[in-house]
Amino acid sequence: MINTQNSAKDSPTEDFRLSETMTIAWMGIVIILLIYYAFYFQPIIYIKLVTEDYWGEWVTFISYFFASFTFGWLFIKSKPKIRGIWFLLLAIGSFFISMEEISWGQRLLVLTPPQFFAEKNFQAEISFHNIEGFWANEWRNMKIVGIFFFLYGFLLPIFVSFSTHLKKFCSKIALPVPTIGISPFFLGVFVFFIFQPLLEFQEIGELLMGLAIFMLACQNWLIYYSGRRLEIFDRMLNSRITLLFLPLVGVLILVAGVVISPSFVAATLSSDGTLQAHTTKIIRGFQYFLIALGLLSLVISTFLLLCKLNIIKKHHRRKISDHLSSNKGLSMLVFLLIIILIGYGLMNSFGFEPGFESQLKNFATREYYGRGLYAQAEKVFAYIENKIVPFDKEILIYRGRNLIALNRKQEGISMLEEALVREQRKRECQPHSLGPLLRIARIYSYLGNKERAEQVYYQAVELEYSKLDSISNPIEQRSGRMLLGDIYFEMGRYSDAVVEFEKARDLSTNDMDRREANIRILHSIKKRDNK
Repeated sequence: MINTQNSAKDSPTEDFRLSETMTIAWMGIVIILLIYYAFYFQPIIYIKLVTEDYWGEWVTFISYFFASFTFGWLFIKSKPKIRGIWFLLLAIGSFFISMEEISWGQRLLVLTPPQFFAEKNFQAEISFHNIEGFWANEWRNMKIVGIFFFLYGFLLPIFVSFSTHLKKFCSKIALPVPTIGISPFFLGVFVFFIFQPLLEFQEIGELLMGLAIFMLACQNWLIYYSGRRLEIFDRMLNSRITLLFLPLVGVLILVAGVVISPSFVAATLSSDGTLQAHTTKIIRGFQYFLIALGLLSLVISTFLLLCKLNIIKKHHRRKISDHLSSNKGLSMLVFLLIIILIGYGLMNSFGFEPGFESQLKNFATREYYGRGLYAQAEKVFAYIENKIVPFDKEILIYRGRNLIALNRKQEGISMLEEALVREQRKRECQPHSLGPLLRIARIYSYLGNKERAEQVYYQAVELEYSKLDSISNPIEQRSGRMLLGDIYFEMGRYSDAVVEFEKARDLSTNDMDRREANIRILHSIKKRDNK
């Protein structure tokens, strides 16, 4: 049982040596530095990290999921139970957040959300944090979370290390105090939620939150097992059958996972195209599960063999649990790598390409370009052109603009002129369509022909006003007003944009639409005042 009596041993800071603390601290620092490196030098990796249903979200889910069961197990082992209440609260909270991350399995199982969630949820999915009013002031709440993580995960460990009274108080209430070693994860949450240094900062903040809670769970698990016997490992070590059977099973499972063909199995089970696609993802998930299980079996087999040969053990009677607790920093690094690999495998199994494609376009045309990071935007444009099939040629308009900004003017102008000819042909075939008009106006603007661009923009405004006169549906009216606001914003007529966005806000029927309109109003006012 976990001994929660008031003693110096209860302080987690005393269960980790300085070398172990530094190992874990550097682990957190390196992860944050790698995120920055990806943002500036490997933009595709960064985009995969922040896209919904991709790397970051799956690692966040796995982190909370494993942490919830670890905290739950620690609560069961607590004695008396009332002193393990923090573990129970952490277990419940971690499990809830992990399920929220994957919408309680909605997309994985292709579930239809109940009517309540379909009507009240911003994303029409099974999740509570996107319900109207649940997370009413998102920016304020993120700052509150960031400050809490800073106080609990960064300042508290420092104060506990220097204050005997605070250490005794935390021990008295059995509060799990993070070690200084995992404080960089908590500090990262504070930095990303408060200072918002990178694009899609909230996704990175949520990822670091998940890793911080997971490391806290690992820390307390390792503290509990310091000097205790892991009976299952000891039994496996003393069983010759296990030493021979486990690696054989691992190899067979690994081979089965490698040779299985998800698309072939899905085609065999069903002839329906949509069902085939979903079945393929499910089978691919099973495939990655087999590969992970096979690798885990081989890792355990190797570990047991090294123990049996006394390569790891210092002497014959050393407990297997000692190998885990003798270097907690290395153990936590291994745990973290396992979490990341499992998250990566799940992402490959269930990731959704359309979301990634739209995020690529968003980063290339708006996010990177808007920050003046033209080289990073060009890398994304090149990836889209080479990897996305079918390729949307509209993206070439924005790539031409980006090439001009990169001082590759001849390439950019040539690309824009080709796009202009293509859009003018579309305009002839679709005289009442707004899309070609807007793209033509943008091309003239990017080519530096502001006068001609303004003329075409006015044609687009007149066309949209004529459509609004025949629309009575308030939802369609709102969409039209938002579009007019966007057109005026592109033209640099920010006061007119504010008027249209305000009309759209008045026509909004839910909090999400009103918030979207308010954000654009504030952005337009800021542009107008700085003009």
